[in-house]
Amino acid sequence: MLTDRQRALRAYYLFRLIAPFVFSMWLTVAMLYFATRISQDPFQLAMLGLVLESATLFFEIPTGIVADVYSRKWSMVIGYIIWGIGFLIQGLIPIYGVVLLSQLIWGIGFTFVSGAPEAWLVDELGEDDALPLFVRGSQIGQASTIVGIMMATLIGTIDVALPIVVGGAGTLILALILAI
Repeated sequence: MLTDRQRALRAYYLFRLIAPFVFSMWLTVAMLYFATRISQDPFQLAMLGLVLESATLFFEIPTGIVADVYSRKWSMVIGYIIWGIGFLIQGLIPIYGVVLLSQLIWGIGFTFVSGAPEAWLVDELGEDDALPLFVRGSQIGQASTIVGIMMATLIGTIDVALPIVVGGAGTLILALILAI
């Protein structure tokens, strides 16, 4: 039987393995996808970024309250569900207005996750025990990012939207794993 500490470590390391992988899948091809499938209009492309950044700005405080008052774990689960849905919509429906909405959706999902993993680990283990684990988690995340970039490049040659869809599906799987 796993102790609470072992379960917390396992969850944190699994999170640091999957989250950077699926995010780098999206990030590697997003700008190319936007410029080739969504719009070549510079204003419209800038609006995609503006909507995403605006969502993260305006929803950071309300979603932080959810994490602080209710549960950091469930804030992450909710965030990754919303985030994954945003990625899937973006990759499956290449229509400008829909992709603009998906940027809003995944921006909101991002705010549910922002800061929650680290706070959750500190809650589970205490600050002194958690701090050294952040370095190891960062190393795992960096390696996972590299693999995600390589995978996105490989499957992006089949279809530029495919890494975005895979990233969305992976994000939903991460939410399920964290919920369990």
